Amino acid sequence: MSIKQMDFEYEREAIDAMNDFRVGHHSFVYRGQSNLTHKLSSSFAREYDQSNFDLLQYKAVELLNNYKVSLLRAGISPFQSDIILDWMEYGRHYGLPTPSIDFTYSPYIGLFFAYDGLNELRLKAPEATDRVAVYALNLQVLANQLALFPSNPINGPDPWWLPVLTANPRIIPLKRKESIVDSSTIPNIGEEISLKIQGFIFPDYDLFKNTLPLRVLQVVPFPGSKTERIHRQQGLLIYDTLHYRKGKKFEDLLDACPDEDGVSVAYRLTLPVARAGDVWRMLSEMGISPSSMYLDSSAAVRDAMQQYYYLTNLNYLRDDQRFVAVDDFEP
Repeated sequence: MSIKQMDFEYEREAIDAMNDFRVGHHSFVYRGQSNLTHKLSSSFAREYDQSNFDLLQYKAVELLNNYKVSLLRAGISPFQSDIILDWMEYGRHYGLPTPSIDFTYSPYIGLFFAYDGLNELRLKAPEATDRVAVYALNLQVLANQLALFPSNPINGPDPWWLPVLTANPRIIPLKRKESIVDSSTIPNIGEEISLKIQGFIFPDYDLFKNTLPLRVLQVVPFPGSKTERIHRQQGLLIYDTLHYRKGKKFEDLLDACPDEDGVSVAYRLTLPVARAGDVWRMLSEMGISPSSMYLDSSAAVRDAMQQYYYLTNLNYLRDDQRFVAVDDFEP
Protein backbone atom coordinates (compact mmCIF):
# COMPACT_ATOMS: atom_id res chain seq x y z
CA MET A 1 0.00 0.00 0.00
CA SER A 2 0.99 3.64 -0.59
CA ILE A 3 3.20 5.43 -3.09
CA LYS A 4 6.60 3.80 -3.31
CA GLN A 5 9.55 6.23 -3.32
CA MET A 6 12.66 5.48 -5.33
CA ASP A 7 15.69 7.77 -5.03
CA PHE A 8 18.22 8.04 -7.86
CA GLU A 9 21.41 10.02 -8.33
CA TYR A 10 21.45 9.97 -12.14
CA GLU A 11 18.66 10.60 -14.65
CA ARG A 12 19.51 7.56 -16.80
CA GLU A 13 18.81 5.27 -13.82
CA ALA A 14 15.40 6.87 -13.30
CA ILE A 15 14.54 6.57 -17.01
CA ASP A 16 15.54 2.88 -17.00
CA ALA A 17 13.30 2.29 -13.98
CA MET A 18 10.32 3.99 -15.65
CA ASN A 19 10.82 1.96 -18.81
CA ASP A 20 10.83 -1.22 -16.70
CA PHE A 21 7.43 -0.25 -15.22
CA ARG A 22 5.75 -0.66 -18.58
CA VAL A 23 6.45 -4.39 -18.86
CA GLY A 24 3.25 -6.47 -18.90
CA HIS A 25 -0.34 -5.24 -18.69
CA HIS A 26 0.38 -1.97 -16.92
CA SER A 27 -0.58 1.50 -18.16
CA PHE A 28 1.72 4.10 -16.62
CA VAL A 29 1.48 7.86 -16.99
CA TYR A 30 3.90 10.44 -15.57
CA ARG A 31 3.97 13.83 -13.89
CA GLY A 32 7.01 15.88 -12.91
CA GLN A 33 7.02 18.11 -9.82
CA SER A 34 9.84 20.40 -8.79
CA ASN A 35 8.43 21.07 -5.31
CA LEU A 36 8.24 17.94 -3.15
CA THR A 37 6.35 19.77 -0.41
CA HIS A 38 3.32 20.05 -2.71
CA LYS A 39 1.08 17.00 -2.62
CA LEU A 40 0.01 15.58 -5.96
CA SER A 41 -3.32 17.29 -6.65
CA SER A 42 -5.21 19.45 -9.12
CA SER A 43 -4.41 23.15 -9.29
CA PHE A 44 -8.03 23.81 -8.31
CA ALA A 45 -7.62 21.72 -5.15
CA ARG A 46 -4.58 23.81 -4.19
CA GLU A 47 -6.67 26.99 -4.53
CA TYR A 48 -9.95 25.76 -3.02
CA ASP A 49 -10.66 23.26 -0.26
CA GLN A 50 -12.40 20.29 -1.90
CA SER A 51 -14.03 19.37 1.40
CA ASN A 52 -16.39 22.31 0.73
CA PHE A 53 -18.44 20.04 -1.46
CA ASP A 54 -21.52 22.24 -1.96
CA LEU A 55 -19.54 25.07 -3.63
CA LEU A 56 -17.09 22.92 -5.58
CA GLN A 57 -18.99 22.68 -8.86
CA TYR A 58 -20.19 26.30 -8.77
CA LYS A 59 -16.69 27.68 -8.18
CA ALA A 60 -15.06 25.53 -10.87
CA VAL A 61 -17.63 26.44 -13.55
CA GLU A 62 -17.69 30.11 -12.52
CA LEU A 63 -13.90 30.31 -12.79
CA LEU A 64 -13.99 28.88 -16.32
CA ASN A 65 -16.70 31.38 -17.34
CA ASN A 66 -14.67 34.27 -15.90
CA TYR A 67 -11.66 33.05 -17.85
CA LYS A 68 -13.58 33.04 -21.15
CA VAL A 69 -14.83 36.60 -20.52
CA SER A 70 -11.30 37.76 -19.62
CA LEU A 71 -9.92 36.30 -22.86
CA LEU A 72 -12.52 38.19 -24.88
CA ARG A 73 -11.70 41.44 -23.07
CA ALA A 74 -8.05 40.90 -23.96
CA GLY A 75 -9.01 40.43 -27.61
CA ILE A 76 -8.14 36.73 -27.54
CA SER A 77 -10.48 34.20 -29.13
CA PRO A 78 -8.49 30.93 -29.30
CA PHE A 79 -11.34 28.77 -30.66
CA GLN A 80 -15.11 28.37 -30.86
CA SER A 81 -16.68 25.74 -28.62
CA ASP A 82 -19.58 25.37 -26.19
CA ILE A 83 -18.09 22.20 -24.67
CA ILE A 84 -16.81 22.83 -21.17
CA LEU A 85 -14.14 20.11 -21.44
CA ASP A 86 -12.48 22.00 -24.31
CA TRP A 87 -12.20 25.12 -22.14
CA MET A 88 -10.99 23.17 -19.13
CA GLU A 89 -8.18 21.62 -21.20
CA TYR A 90 -7.21 24.98 -22.67
CA GLY A 91 -7.35 26.87 -19.37
CA ARG A 92 -5.37 24.20 -17.52
CA HIS A 93 -2.53 24.45 -20.02
CA TYR A 94 -2.37 28.22 -19.67
CA GLY A 95 -2.30 28.35 -15.87
CA LEU A 96 -5.99 28.40 -14.92
CA PRO A 97 -6.82 26.36 -11.78
CA THR A 98 -9.09 23.50 -12.85
CA PRO A 99 -10.21 20.23 -11.20
CA SER A 100 -7.84 18.22 -13.39
CA ILE A 101 -4.23 17.09 -13.13
CA ASP A 102 -1.79 17.11 -16.06
CA PHE A 103 0.00 13.86 -16.80
CA THR A 104 1.99 12.73 -19.82
CA TYR A 105 2.46 9.39 -21.55
CA SER A 106 6.20 10.11 -21.86
CA PRO A 107 8.60 9.55 -18.94
CA TYR A 108 11.02 11.96 -20.66
CA ILE A 109 8.46 14.77 -20.70
CA GLY A 110 7.61 13.95 -17.09
CA LEU A 111 11.31 14.46 -16.32
CA PHE A 112 11.27 17.77 -18.20
CA PHE A 113 8.46 19.14 -16.01
CA ALA A 114 10.20 17.99 -12.84
CA TYR A 115 13.11 20.34 -13.62
CA ASP A 116 11.21 23.01 -15.54
CA GLY A 117 9.74 24.64 -12.42
CA LEU A 118 13.07 25.27 -10.67
CA ASN A 119 13.76 28.86 -9.71
CA GLU A 120 17.10 30.61 -10.23
CA LEU A 121 18.26 30.25 -6.62
CA ARG A 122 17.78 26.49 -6.60
CA LEU A 123 19.61 26.19 -9.92
CA LYS A 124 22.60 28.38 -9.03
CA ALA A 125 23.17 27.08 -5.50
CA PRO A 126 21.48 23.68 -5.15
CA GLU A 127 21.67 22.05 -1.76
CA ALA A 128 22.84 18.45 -1.65
CA THR A 129 19.47 17.33 -0.29
CA ASP A 130 17.35 19.34 -2.74
CA ARG A 131 15.48 17.02 -5.11
CA VAL A 132 12.73 16.94 -7.72
CA ALA A 133 10.33 14.10 -8.44
CA VAL A 134 8.60 12.28 -11.28
CA TYR A 135 5.41 10.47 -10.33
CA ALA A 136 4.65 7.28 -12.27
CA LEU A 137 0.96 6.40 -11.90
CA ASN A 138 -0.33 2.92 -12.75
CA LEU A 139 -3.77 3.59 -14.19
CA GLN A 140 -4.67 -0.09 -14.37
CA VAL A 141 -4.06 -0.73 -10.67
CA LEU A 142 -6.03 2.38 -9.69
CA ALA A 143 -8.91 1.43 -12.00
CA ASN A 144 -9.01 -2.12 -10.65
CA GLN A 145 -9.00 -1.07 -7.01
CA LEU A 146 -11.69 1.58 -7.52
CA ALA A 147 -13.91 -0.89 -9.36
CA LEU A 148 -13.51 -3.84 -6.97
CA PHE A 149 -15.55 -2.07 -4.28
CA PRO A 150 -19.26 -1.24 -4.70
CA SER A 151 -20.09 2.42 -5.17
CA ASN A 152 -22.62 2.30 -2.33
CA PRO A 153 -21.62 -0.50 0.05
CA ILE A 154 -24.37 -1.71 2.38
CA ASN A 155 -23.24 -3.65 5.46
CA GLY A 156 -20.12 -4.64 3.59
CA PRO A 157 -16.40 -4.10 4.27
CA ASP A 158 -15.27 -0.50 4.52
CA PRO A 159 -13.78 0.67 1.22
CA TRP A 160 -10.09 1.52 1.30
CA TRP A 161 -10.73 5.17 0.45
CA LEU A 162 -12.89 5.78 3.54
CA PRO A 163 -10.16 7.63 5.55
CA VAL A 164 -9.56 9.98 2.61
CA LEU A 165 -13.03 10.72 1.20
CA THR A 166 -16.30 11.77 2.82
CA ALA A 167 -18.41 10.54 -0.12
CA ASN A 168 -17.97 7.47 -2.29
CA PRO A 169 -16.55 8.13 -5.78
CA ARG A 170 -18.81 7.50 -8.71
CA ILE A 171 -17.55 4.78 -11.03
CA ILE A 172 -19.34 5.58 -14.26
CA PRO A 173 -19.31 2.93 -17.01
CA LEU A 174 -19.67 3.77 -20.68
CA LYS A 175 -23.13 3.73 -22.22
CA ARG A 176 -22.43 0.74 -24.42
CA LYS A 177 -22.53 -2.65 -22.75
CA GLU A 178 -19.72 -4.42 -24.57
CA SER A 179 -16.44 -4.22 -22.68
CA ILE A 180 -13.13 -3.31 -24.29
CA VAL A 181 -11.23 -4.28 -21.15
CA ASP A 182 -9.33 -7.56 -21.44
CA SER A 183 -10.85 -9.41 -18.48
CA SER A 184 -8.34 -12.24 -18.88
CA THR A 185 -5.65 -10.04 -17.36
CA ILE A 186 -7.64 -9.60 -14.13
CA PRO A 187 -8.53 -12.70 -12.11
CA ASN A 188 -12.18 -13.31 -11.16
CA ILE A 189 -13.41 -10.22 -12.95
CA GLY A 190 -17.11 -9.92 -13.68
CA GLU A 191 -18.96 -7.90 -16.31
CA GLU A 192 -19.94 -5.16 -13.84
CA ILE A 193 -16.38 -4.67 -12.64
CA SER A 194 -15.11 -4.79 -16.22
CA LEU A 195 -17.50 -1.99 -17.20
CA LYS A 196 -16.44 0.09 -14.20
CA ILE A 197 -12.78 -0.25 -15.14
CA GLN A 198 -13.67 0.68 -18.70
CA GLY A 199 -15.68 3.67 -17.49
CA PHE A 200 -12.74 4.97 -15.46
CA ILE A 201 -10.14 4.72 -18.23
CA PHE A 202 -12.36 5.50 -21.26
CA PRO A 203 -14.94 8.16 -20.35
CA ASP A 204 -18.26 9.11 -21.80
CA TYR A 205 -17.27 12.58 -22.98
CA ASP A 206 -20.90 13.74 -22.91
CA LEU A 207 -20.49 13.91 -19.11
CA PHE A 208 -18.26 16.96 -19.62
CA LYS A 209 -20.20 18.64 -22.40
CA ASN A 210 -22.22 21.14 -20.36
CA THR A 211 -20.91 20.96 -16.80
CA LEU A 212 -18.26 19.54 -14.50
CA PRO A 213 -19.61 16.38 -12.81
CA LEU A 214 -19.08 16.00 -9.08
CA ARG A 215 -17.66 13.11 -7.02
CA VAL A 216 -15.84 11.78 -10.06
CA LEU A 217 -12.28 10.56 -10.57
CA GLN A 218 -11.88 10.06 -14.30
CA VAL A 219 -9.08 9.57 -16.81
CA VAL A 220 -9.42 11.81 -19.88
CA PRO A 221 -7.01 9.87 -22.11
CA PHE A 222 -7.57 11.52 -25.48
CA PRO A 223 -7.18 15.31 -25.73
CA GLY A 224 -9.33 17.44 -27.98
CA SER A 225 -8.05 19.45 -30.93
CA LYS A 226 -8.31 22.90 -29.34
CA THR A 227 -5.09 22.96 -27.28
CA GLU A 228 -1.87 22.32 -29.18
CA ARG A 229 0.25 22.35 -26.03
CA ILE A 230 -1.33 19.16 -24.70
CA HIS A 231 -0.42 17.35 -27.92
CA ARG A 232 3.19 18.56 -27.81
CA GLN A 233 3.39 17.40 -24.20
CA GLN A 234 1.87 13.97 -25.06
CA GLY A 235 -0.59 14.85 -22.36
CA LEU A 236 -3.74 13.55 -20.73
CA LEU A 237 -5.80 14.67 -17.76
CA ILE A 238 -6.91 13.06 -14.53
CA TYR A 239 -10.20 14.77 -13.74
CA ASP A 240 -10.79 14.93 -9.98
CA THR A 241 -13.85 16.29 -8.17
CA LEU A 242 -13.86 13.76 -5.33
CA HIS A 243 -15.17 14.88 -1.96
CA TYR A 244 -12.01 14.80 0.15
CA ARG A 245 -11.76 15.10 3.88
CA LYS A 246 -10.26 18.41 4.98
CA GLY A 247 -6.55 18.57 4.18
CA LYS A 248 -6.63 15.45 1.97
CA LYS A 249 -5.74 15.44 -1.72
CA PHE A 250 -5.26 13.09 -4.67
CA GLU A 251 -1.86 11.97 -3.36
CA ASP A 252 -3.52 10.79 -0.11
CA LEU A 253 -5.94 8.69 -2.18
CA LEU A 254 -3.02 7.04 -3.96
CA ASP A 255 -1.27 6.48 -0.62
CA ALA A 256 -4.36 4.63 0.62
CA CYS A 257 -4.80 2.50 -2.52
CA PRO A 258 -3.92 -1.19 -1.97
CA ASP A 259 -1.11 -2.82 -3.92
CA GLU A 260 -2.06 -5.36 -6.56
CA ASP A 261 0.06 -8.52 -6.50
CA GLY A 262 2.97 -6.50 -5.15
CA VAL A 263 2.60 -3.74 -7.75
CA SER A 264 2.13 -0.25 -6.31
CA VAL A 265 -0.43 2.17 -7.70
CA ALA A 266 2.26 4.86 -8.01
CA TYR A 267 5.98 5.49 -7.67
CA ARG A 268 7.75 8.72 -6.75
CA LEU A 269 11.18 8.83 -8.40
CA THR A 270 13.43 11.57 -7.03
CA LEU A 271 16.59 13.11 -8.48
CA PRO A 272 18.99 15.83 -7.28
CA VAL A 273 18.37 19.40 -8.43
CA ALA A 274 22.09 19.52 -9.23
CA ARG A 275 21.49 17.22 -12.22
CA ALA A 276 19.49 19.95 -14.05
CA GLY A 277 22.18 20.76 -16.63
CA ASP A 278 22.72 17.11 -17.57
CA VAL A 279 18.97 16.47 -17.74
CA TRP A 280 18.45 19.44 -20.07
CA ARG A 281 21.31 18.29 -22.29
CA MET A 282 19.77 14.83 -22.61
CA LEU A 283 16.26 16.17 -23.27
CA SER A 284 17.52 18.76 -25.75
CA GLU A 285 18.88 15.94 -27.90
CA MET A 286 15.30 14.60 -28.03
CA GLY A 287 13.82 17.96 -29.00
CA ILE A 288 12.26 18.45 -25.56
CA SER A 289 12.72 22.05 -24.44
CA PRO A 290 10.62 24.92 -23.04
CA SER A 291 9.87 26.34 -26.50
CA SER A 292 8.84 22.94 -27.91
CA MET A 293 6.61 22.17 -24.91
CA TYR A 294 4.91 25.56 -24.47
CA LEU A 295 5.02 27.04 -27.99
CA ASP A 296 5.24 30.69 -26.97
CA SER A 297 7.77 33.51 -26.87
CA SER A 298 8.28 33.49 -23.08
CA ALA A 299 9.24 29.82 -23.25
CA ALA A 300 11.66 30.63 -26.08
CA VAL A 301 13.43 33.05 -23.70
CA ARG A 302 13.90 30.26 -21.17
CA ASP A 303 15.04 27.98 -23.96
CA ALA A 304 17.68 30.52 -25.01
CA MET A 305 18.91 30.89 -21.42
CA GLN A 306 19.22 27.11 -21.05
CA GLN A 307 21.16 26.97 -24.31
CA TYR A 308 23.47 29.75 -23.16
CA TYR A 309 24.27 28.43 -19.68
CA TYR A 310 23.92 24.66 -19.91
CA LEU A 311 24.06 23.37 -23.48
CA THR A 312 26.77 23.19 -26.10
CA ASN A 313 24.59 22.70 -29.19
CA LEU A 314 23.77 26.41 -29.53
CA ASN A 315 21.29 27.20 -32.28
CA TYR A 316 22.34 29.45 -35.13
CA LEU A 317 20.58 30.23 -38.38
CA ARG A 318 22.33 29.45 -41.64
CA ASP A 319 21.84 33.04 -42.84
CA ASP A 320 22.76 34.69 -39.53
CA GLN A 321 24.92 37.76 -40.33
CA ARG A 322 26.59 38.11 -36.92
CA PHE A 323 29.81 36.41 -37.96
CA VAL A 324 30.35 37.87 -41.42
CA ALA A 325 33.69 39.78 -41.32
CA VAL A 326 33.78 43.21 -42.92
CA ASP A 327 36.49 44.14 -45.45
CA ASP A 328 38.34 46.56 -43.21
CA PHE A 329 38.58 44.17 -40.28
CA GLU A 330 41.97 44.34 -38.61
CA PRO A 331 43.15 41.81 -36.00
